[in-house]
Amino acid sequence: MTEEIITRRRVVGGDDTAGETVVARRGLLGYSMAQIVYFIFGLIEALLALRFVLVLLGASTASTFVSFVYNLSAPLVAPFFGMFATSPAFGASRIELETLIALIVYAIVSYLIARLLEAVP
Repeated sequence: MTEEIITRRRVVGGDDTAGETVVARRGLLGYSMAQIVYFIFGLIEALLALRFVLVLLGASTASTFVSFVYNLSAPLVAPFFGMFATSPAFGASRIELETLIALIVYAIVSYLIARLLEAVP
């Protein structure tokens, strides 16, 4: 037997369905997989946000932690470099637009993947 998550909500409005309870059923497997996707992409978003702040503040790569964050997040931001006429120089305070674009793109991708997984019965 397939387990399901049941969501109940009351319909509010002036039509004939006002006051009725609507039951939406979602598969537990799809919901669990969506939560895993949100968790993984949440870690990616946090790493990219940390990178953005470090670059914005001009953090030096002489610090082991800063170097670790830059190296770990570099493959995630690499597809977005070259979009703007800036050079990836570290140690100088600047707004790294590529990281902002990466944050937006990864958020949209995670939402779409999670919604597809939630549709799994």
